[in-house]
Amino acid sequence: MFHRFFGLSLSVLLCVLLCISSCARRDDAAPTAAAVPPADLKVVQGTEGLHLSWKPVPRASHYTIFWGSESGLYRGFADAAGHEAIIQSPYKGALYAFAVTSWNARGESTYSKEVLFVSNDDEGAAPKYLSRGKELMSAGRLDEAQAYLSAAIRIHPGNAESYQARASLYDRMQQSDLAKSDRASAEKLSRHKTASLEVRTR
Repeated sequence: MFHRFFGLSLSVLLCVLLCISSCARRDDAAPTAAAVPPADLKVVQGTEGLHLSWKPVPRASHYTIFWGSESGLYRGFADAAGHEAIIQSPYKGALYAFAVTSWNARGESTYSKEVLFVSNDDEGAAPKYLSRGKELMSAGRLDEAQAYLSAAIRIHPGNAESYQARASLYDRMQQSDLAKSDRASAEKLSRHKTASLEVRTR
């Protein structure tokens, strides 16, 4: 009597209920808003160019990488299917600003946190970058200063002065753990240099 009253057989009713349940699950799985921006963007100098990587964003279909020569002003972009990419043939000595967005069915995210990076692997450029980093720090342009001081350390990691300068920068940026680490590196290099001088003068 129950299914005669509704004009449906029990099997048809079950099919309808299963369909409604399935549709509800699909709707629950679909994103309700645009993707969130990628986190933890990193840039590393490699033999093939600049290697960029970031944390995957759940349900992201793809990503867009943006770059330029000034903070917040991006003139180049490229799409990436995964959470890493290589920027080939970067200009040596150029300052790059990088940011990444993610995409899902609802649209594009806002930019990730920007990363500034100076591309170079020429050890002879380290003193110039150290000097430039100090100038930028004095001018209050801290993110740019970090890029140049990090480049000086990357291409000549044995210079204690570069670590000391970047430690001072991290103090101003209120990144005490990084400042402490750089000071420890500077002290270790200074002790090693002093020990080497003592050996040579004996």
